[in-house]
Amino acid sequence: MTNSNGRFENVLLKLWKELPHEIMLGRAKSLETVRTLKRWGIPLGVPEKVAAGGFAIAEFAARDYATAHWAWAVPDEQAIRTLVQCSPIVEIGAGTGYWARLAAEAGADIVAYDSRPPVAGRKNAVAWAIETGTFFPVRRGGPGMVRFHQDRTLFLCWPPHSHDMAFDSLRRYKGGRVIYVGENGGCTADDQFHDLLDKHWGAVKVVAIPQWHGLHDRMFIFKRKEKRRR
Repeated sequence: MTNSNGRFENVLLKLWKELPHEIMLGRAKSLETVRTLKRWGIPLGVPEKVAAGGFAIAEFAARDYATAHWAWAVPDEQAIRTLVQCSPIVEIGAGTGYWARLAAEAGADIVAYDSRPPVAGRKNAVAWAIETGTFFPVRRGGPGMVRFHQDRTLFLCWPPHSHDMAFDSLRRYKGGRVIYVGENGGCTADDQFHDLLDKHWGAVKVVAIPQWHGLHDRMFIFKRKEKRRR
């Protein structure tokens, strides 16, 4: 996945840009999307005629492939530049380390953890994972690793829905800045996490990122609220 200059290529963004992402795809655009998936070798799971006449079927197939091989959110230049600006960083739930690799190559100081980093060629218990290995040195560890990196910005990218990983990481974090990539509610993290953000953190910046059809994820930068004096 390196380009001719030997740098890690953001193929996920490249794939995303080749797809139309319209809310309602006409047949011509649907056929174009199907052809894009064929060029990339991405299986549709349904006959081509069905995909061409259906509602964003090819888009969903592309997203499923992307989440299994690279990352759940699509990083672009602005998002990666933001990570560099907020460096040093500790990422919890890094998965394949795709975002971490791009950030590191752009100049960020980042350490990454995942409770079960994917191993190439090995079937993992994580149902969505197709084991392609990691693109960055992802260390084994969960929210508890936050305690060793309180001087770093905490980075959480698409924490699992209805799971306490993000909440557990945030409540252990004593630093002053958090970067969260996901939905404001919706299909990332859990209610405890969002309640804790609302109570103790304030959004200072929101960065738009490429979105798959039907999703509303963005990059949020939070700073800890100052305690009110009595």
